[in-house]
Amino acid sequence: MYILTINTGSSSVKVDLFHYSNLKHAASTQIDRVTSYDKAFKQAIENLKIDNIKDIKVVTHRVVHGGERYTDTMLITTNLEKALHKLSSLAPLHNPVNLKGIKAAKKIFHCPHFAVFDTAFHKTIPQKAHIYGLPIKYYRNDGVRKYGFHGINHKYMYSKALKELGKLKASGITCHIGNGVSVTAIEKGEVIDTSMGFTPLEGCIMGTRSGSIDPEILSYLKSRYGRLNTHKLIQEKSGLLGLSEFSSDMRDIYAKAKSGVKKAQLVLDIYNYSIAKYIGMYFAMLPELDFIAFSGGIGQNAAYVRKGILQNLPAIKRPKIIVIEAKEAYQMALETKEKLEN
Repeated sequence: MYILTINTGSSSVKVDLFHYSNLKHAASTQIDRVTSYDKAFKQAIENLKIDNIKDIKVVTHRVVHGGERYTDTMLITTNLEKALHKLSSLAPLHNPVNLKGIKAAKKIFHCPHFAVFDTAFHKTIPQKAHIYGLPIKYYRNDGVRKYGFHGINHKYMYSKALKELGKLKASGITCHIGNGVSVTAIEKGEVIDTSMGFTPLEGCIMGTRSGSIDPEILSYLKSRYGRLNTHKLIQEKSGLLGLSEFSSDMRDIYAKAKSGVKKAQLVLDIYNYSIAKYIGMYFAMLPELDFIAFSGGIGQNAAYVRKGILQNLPAIKRPKIIVIEAKEAYQMALETKEKLEN
C-alpha cells in the first residue's frame, strides 16, 4: 500500500509515492507544461509504474493557504473544498490551482484525500508579530495579517535539526533558500515569527521577487507604469533577476562574481545581507540559539551563500549550522499517515 503526495503548480505537477508501512520513498515524477490535470495524473500513474490504482491507500495535497482556520492536516471534504475556494482571495495564484488538482485527483484516486497547508506550521506566531500596523478592522474583516509560507519544509527542517542535536526541544532559525526565500524563528518547537507575510512577497530578496520594500514605492511606480506592470515587476522581474539584469539563477551570478564582475558581486552581497538581517533580528528575539538550518536549492547547495550570510552576523556566537535537504513530500506523507491513524 502507498501514500501518494501531490504538489500542484500552475503549469506543473509533482507527484511522489511512499510505502505506507515505513514511509520509504518509492518513486517520483514531475509533469511539466500541464494543460489538463486529469491527463497529468494519468501520466503520473504511468511514470510511477502503478499497476493497481487500489494500492493507493491515501492521497495528500499541498495547499498553499489555510488562512487562520485551517492549521492542521485535514481530510478533504466538500465543505473543506468550499472553504478553500473562499480562501482563494488570499492566495489567488495558488489555492485555485490547488483546488483544480484536488478535484482532478479525486476523479482518479478513489481513496481518502488530505490537505497539508503551507501556512499551518506558522499558526503559533503571536498576535504582536502577525498583526500589521493598519486599522485593526482590516485584520478583523479582511484577514489582513502575516501568515507565513514554506511551513511544510520549515517543520521538516526543525524535526531534522532536533535529531541532529539529539534534543526533544530546541530553539533555532530555519532558512528556506531557493527561488523563494523565507526565514523562520522557532522557540522550543513553536514559530514566533517568519519573514514571509500576508503573501510570499514579503521578506528577503528572492529569485524574481523584490522582498520587502517601502510601500510608497509601489504607489510611486503604479502612478508611472500602472498597477498590472508594477505587480509583474515586483513578482517576476525583481530580486536576483532585476538586480543582475541577466539571471535569477544564483549559479550564474556566482560564476560572474567569481570571475571578477563587480556588479555580480554586489548582487550577491545584497542578497546575503537581506537574509542575514532576518537571522539577526530573530537571534535577538530568541532566549537561546541552538542551531541555524539551511535548506532549499540554494540553501543546501551553495556553501558560498551560507558563508556570505554568516559573515554578516559577527555578533552571533556560532550555533550548530545544519544543512538539510528539502523533503516536503516526505513531511506531507508523514503528517497524513499520523492523521489517518489517529
